[in-house]
Amino acid sequence: MKSVAAILGLIGGVAIAVHAQAQAPRESPTSGSSAITVSGRVIADSTGDPIPNARVTVTGTQQTAPVVLTDRDGRFSVAAPAGRFNVTASKTGYARRESTPPTAGEAIEVRLRRSAAISGRVLDEFGEPVSGVRVAGQTRQGSAPDASAVALGVSDDNGEYRLAGLPAGSFIVVVTTARAVTPQQSASSQSSFSSSLQRTYYPGVTTPAEAQALSLRPGDDRSGIDFVVAAPVFQSRPFSVLMPAAQRSDVRASGVVRGRVVSADGRSLPRVQVALSGTGLAGVFSSAATTTDDDGRFELREIGPGRFVISASKAG
Repeated sequence: MKSVAAILGLIGGVAIAVHAQAQAPRESPTSGSSAITVSGRVIADSTGDPIPNARVTVTGTQQTAPVVLTDRDGRFSVAAPAGRFNVTASKTGYARRESTPPTAGEAIEVRLRRSAAISGRVLDEFGEPVSGVRVAGQTRQGSAPDASAVALGVSDDNGEYRLAGLPAGSFIVVVTTARAVTPQQSASSQSSFSSSLQRTYYPGVTTPAEAQALSLRPGDDRSGIDFVVAAPVFQSRPFSVLMPAAQRSDVRASGVVRGRVVSADGRSLPRVQVALSGTGLAGVFSSAATTTDDDGRFELREIGPGRFVISASKAG
């Protein structure tokens, strides 16, 4: 970074490709004489075709259960402890399903239905994408927040999210955002900042009772479930110099940093988060933050002496 530069450029990053390698089915370990073997087949509910490489495990027990993959004919064999348990099967593109095994010694057939999905974008009131927002698909029965969450997701740097693997049914969608609270000054002259959580249900209401229910059938892909949330607030504020008040009386924090944030092609970038941080007087860490205006310009005031780093960030 050039110390004399008055303009910060935000340039696209590096694309990283991650390659997944297929894993062979693992042997199902037994847990002694009390273990039994459950065998069966996983098939598609709509066609009856076998589903290869579906994940099958035993749930509802105190013991850690193995996970096995079905073969090309959809067949599996998994070890289970004696007693009550369920057999759970899952595969990408299908809704997860739990089944109760039949009489001991009989094979079980697990029928998987195509899963549904909900997708959309999270934007602020200026139409800018908001990244890192938690999104949940819920059934309406739950009274406590997230008690009935069926699927969870997070908006990406374009503000986009996708809730996949949903079973057929009726769901409401909620996003959770954090709002900054006015800083409080402590007796030791140390600033503290807190935030409060705000939940917004589709289509922009504040309670589950007001939310629009989305009815999904197997294989449905409901898009355009968008949210508008308040833009993050980064008001210009003085440095939080963490020093006793008696020592700060001789320090005059009169410095000002001004600048402009642009894109790689020179366009002004509004509502960019700009932060200044570093080592102030007596080696004490200090920080300040603000947001650029419509022309991409920013100003940070009341900065004391020291060495600092400035950074800019914006979703997308």
